[in-house]
Amino acid sequence: MQCAAVLSAGLFLVCGDAFAQEDPNSANFQMPGCRSIIDNSLPHDAYLEGACVGAVRATVLLPWICPPAQTTALQIIHVVVRYIDSRPARLNENFNHLVAEALKEEWACPIAPRVIIGAGNDSCETWTSTRQETNLLNRAVAEGWILAFLSGMNMDTIMQRSDALLGSDVNGLEAWTDNYCRANPGSKIGEAAGSLMLELRSRAEKR
Repeated sequence: MQCAAVLSAGLFLVCGDAFAQEDPNSANFQMPGCRSIIDNSLPHDAYLEGACVGAVRATVLLPWICPPAQTTALQIIHVVVRYIDSRPARLNENFNHLVAEALKEEWACPIAPRVIIGAGNDSCETWTSTRQETNLLNRAVAEGWILAFLSGMNMDTIMQRSDALLGSDVNGLEAWTDNYCRANPGSKIGEAAGSLMLELRSRAEKR
C-alpha cells in the first residue's frame, strides 16, 4: 500500500486505499436506496432511491420477466432487496444485472409472451464469431438487429421519461454487447440487447 505524509494542521499519514472510490454501478453502492424505500427507519437518499426505482421500472419491461399484473413497484423492490441481500458475496457486481437476475428468478415467463424475430434468436456465441468475420453482410445483419431493437425500445415513452440512447454511439453499444456475449456465450442476442437497454435506461434515469 502506498502512503504519503500530508501536512495540514498537523501531520497525517494518508494511504492510497483512503482515496479508493466505490464503483457507483455496484450493488453495494446502489442498495442503500432500495433498502430505505422499504424501511423508513433507514437514512433516505433521494438520488439512490431514484436510481433503484429507475432500475426496477426498466427491468420489468424485459420480455422474459412477467410479474403479475397488479404487482406494485414496492413489491418488486422487496424482491430485489431479498435477492441481493441474500448474496452478500456478490455486492461488488453490477446492480442492474443483479436486479434482472432477481426478477427473472421470481417472475420468469413460463412461456415467452413476446416473439423475437430475426438475429435476436441467435446465440451470443454466434454474435462473437460474426463480429470477427470479414463478411460485412453477416456482420451488418447482427449489428443492425441490435441497433434496431434499441431504437425501437427507446421509442417507448410510457415507461421511460428520458432518452436512453442520448449520448450513445454505435461503437460503444456494440462493444458493450461484445463484452456481454463473451461473458454469456449461451445467452441469445436478444437477451444481450435487453440487458443493454436496461443499463441505458438506468443511466438515463440518473441524468
